[in-house]
Amino acid sequence: MERVAKQAAGLVAKQAEAERAAAEAQARADADRKAAVLSHDTVLYAIVTPSIVREKINTGNDRQKLVQASLKAWPALRRFNASYQLDSSCVSILQRRHITISTKYYSEERGVGWIHAGKVGHWCSFLRYLVYCNTSDAVVCVWIEDDFKLSAKNIQTIETQASKIADTRDNKYAVTSLGLGDEVNIIDSRLLHLLLDRFHHFEITQPLDITLRAQTRLGRANRVFGRSDRIFVGKETSTLVCSTCALLRVQTVNKLINKTVH
Repeated sequence: MERVAKQAAGLVAKQAEAERAAAEAQARADADRKAAVLSHDTVLYAIVTPSIVREKINTGNDRQKLVQASLKAWPALRRFNASYQLDSSCVSILQRRHITISTKYYSEERGVGWIHAGKVGHWCSFLRYLVYCNTSDAVVCVWIEDDFKLSAKNIQTIETQASKIADTRDNKYAVTSLGLGDEVNIIDSRLLHLLLDRFHHFEITQPLDITLRAQTRLGRANRVFGRSDRIFVGKETSTLVCSTCALLRVQTVNKLINKTVH
């Protein structure tokens, strides 16, 4: 019996190793394919904004007007429907990626063990955008938040920065942030496998921007945009940490995530 058990364990280990090798080979093949079709058309630009009833979102009406104006002003821009707090799309991506929130997560308002529902939704939107980018043929995917000023000058700057990254064949960073936080993130899809691997069976301990740049070292900041390039500044107009945004116990969030993970 002991020998049979050892043989079974060996087969499982070999299968796992074969699956890992196959996944790595597929990731390299995807990167090579995307590099081969490199052109201006391989840059995907998306404005990230919730699709729920606008009145439910802080500054929702103004945000949606900005989104419509941005889509009209920049034909290359697409709309990506963001997760709103812990909606079904958010819970689903956290479950699929086996991601939970650390019980040591710190909230300025309540301290350890609390997190704003908006911050969870922000994480979910980013994770879903990675999957969206991975299913495209884009070499570079640009994430733009819905309160960022898309003036003609800023659009040109984003296009220039995106093209530079697309033309760099030995980029060391999967994400390049052009603002103070996550206002504009340029994602190199040739390095997407690093992000997808890292954010699998992962525990969130810090906000997204800090996680990318300091904790995982997969992101870097190239701050060509400043505070003045945002329309809404401060907690009162934030969709993440506003005074009326839901503040939840981490344990409550994790129970919701793990409720139907089977």
